Amino acid sequence: MAKENTEGKEGVLREIKVLNEQGIGAGRAYSEKEFQTPIRGILPNIYKNAQDTRLFIALFNARMDYVGDILERSETDLRAIWGISENSYKYLIKRLQEFDYLPKPEEDKSLEEPKIFRAEEGAITLFD
Repeated sequence: MAKENTEGKEGVLREIKVLNEQGIGAGRAYSEKEFQTPIRGILPNIYKNAQDTRLFIALFNARMDYVGDILERSETDLRAIWGISENSYKYLIKRLQEFDYLPKPEEDKSLEEPKIFRAEEGAITLFD
């Protein structure tokens, strides 16, 4: 994890950006505040939602207290945590995407409606 030089012209330090070099968040810069966000920040319903509760307990038992701990782990490492199933892993990734810690998946363009091309007036078409 590398830290950017953030010293301003007057010598006042601004918010530090952390460049994550490994794991599922590799290649993205996060502020120190984002990196140190408690996991409860992305799983707010741990007392109401069973899936949030199971995921929180699994991450807690793996000694992951902050979002940065998750972002530094690889997909293989996260899937190997006891108590995290395939659905829990997908849910965790979805929650990280909702809070902009990970990029949202690109939408499937094959589902778009086909475009209708209209011939310009006076153009020769195949149906003339």
